[in-house]
Amino acid sequence: MKMSKSGKLMGMFGLLGAGAIVWSLSGGWTLGSRGGAVFADGPLTSERAQLDESAISHAEALARAFRSVSQVVEPSVVKIDAVRAREANAGGPGGLGDQLPDMLRRMFPDRDGDGEPDLPEGFNFGQQGPMREFGEGSGVIMEVGDGKAWILTNNHVAGGAEELMVTLADGRTITEARVIGTDPNTDLAVIEVVGQGLISARWGNSDALLKGDIVLAFGSPFGYEGTITQGIVSALDRSPGIINANGTRDQRGFAYEYFIQTDAAINPGNSGGPLVNLRGEVVGINTAIATRTGTSAGVGFSIPANQARFVYDSLRENGTVVRGYLGVQIRDVRELSNDERQNLGFASMRGTYVQQTVATGPAHRKLLPDDIITAIDGVATRDSRDLRTRIATIKPGTTVKLTVWRDRKSVDVEITLGKQPGTAMAQAAPTAQPQASVPGALGMDLTDATRADLEKYGLDAEAKGAMVVGVRENSRAARFGIAEGELITAVNGAPVANAEEAAAQLSKADVRSGIRLRLLNREGQRSVFIVER
Repeated sequence: MKMSKSGKLMGMFGLLGAGAIVWSLSGGWTLGSRGGAVFADGPLTSERAQLDESAISHAEALARAFRSVSQVVEPSVVKIDAVRAREANAGGPGGLGDQLPDMLRRMFPDRDGDGEPDLPEGFNFGQQGPMREFGEGSGVIMEVGDGKAWILTNNHVAGGAEELMVTLADGRTITEARVIGTDPNTDLAVIEVVGQGLISARWGNSDALLKGDIVLAFGSPFGYEGTITQGIVSALDRSPGIINANGTRDQRGFAYEYFIQTDAAINPGNSGGPLVNLRGEVVGINTAIATRTGTSAGVGFSIPANQARFVYDSLRENGTVVRGYLGVQIRDVRELSNDERQNLGFASMRGTYVQQTVATGPAHRKLLPDDIITAIDGVATRDSRDLRTRIATIKPGTTVKLTVWRDRKSVDVEITLGKQPGTAMAQAAPTAQPQASVPGALGMDLTDATRADLEKYGLDAEAKGAMVVGVRENSRAARFGIAEGELITAVNGAPVANAEEAAAQLSKADVRSGIRLRLLNREGQRSVFIVER
């Protein structure tokens, strides 16, 4: 009996490796009040019904289109069998025995009297040491050359595999296969195989997809090779947290999810197979399903081809994914309070608010705290997730034009992206949670910034502003996170060069309407909005 890690359900979502088959039978006759069979178009008569040749011809044309797509795409679709080894303490707490459902325990009763169910050989139940996991999935050949081919699949299908066997559409099997790179953040992997007569699929443009478009899913559900199912694009830009829920995100906690949702039947074993349009172009990579049963409930998810292509190219070239990097701390505009949006003069709920820039990042001094990014290269951005995903799929060294709302007007800012370091491109900024109002001033002690101060606190030697040299306990400044060693460079959007200018601006500000401070520290620039009623 085989165990398939990728066949497990996590919550109500499941990644699509092979799992147990659950048969479900439904249907039958519906009886009317007289006990006769009732049909949608009325009872049968003795007269011969006339076929609607026009309607049939349309249906046959669509069927021919499906057959044509199948003939074009199927030679590029493969079945993948993977073997992994892991340490197991199946009989201990949290081991395999604790995870077995009661049904499985009934199937393998304890006959030897050790208090545990007697599982078949290979389960390694109650033993320490290595355990072999078997998994099945699908993949699609995306490139062929020099007697080799490169297959795109899911990380949860091929990642960490010690052995791989690739079965081609013509029945041949290839054991000379190796994983050349994986990307847990998108759940993608690339496999290199050696073989002759291999056929590659064609990339499609997933950005051109619309709700209602007809799509076809290819793969090996439950191990049944050469399967094709048909449906429509049910929704776009889904981010259900499936990658995070299944533990395949990286240590930074960023999963790049912008799934295509489809009702084309996707089941365990479909993982890594292509989702294609009616032109036979790959527009997605099937990855997961939302289900309560472990089988298709009409809600499947595919990674958009444009995102997958970036990851594929990067893995082919580098063995890892090299992503673009801005170096900003961001929030969704919709997370800002009405007071904050009013203070910024920004009415829309779409866009990405820049709360802080990283001192060593490409955006430092080009983007400012309180900026709102509304578009990348002329294409509107919806929120921080959209911004983060799109920046991450642009090669480092590329210059992008960001449209930014700044000082109550829209401006363009050009930034050359860096290479994403060990920390993420854009971190979600914490939302300030002020406590109850405390009477009194902001509670900061300010002074002009000297070179010695700037050096002491690790700031740019040419920086101008008011240096915070003290923050009184329980003051507004303290409760909103302002710290000694930060440099105030603007108050409510007005630049300040010294303590006197900062004090003058603060004296005109009303904490009930909100005071926005732009601060510089050794980490970069950030913005703090102080408001109390």
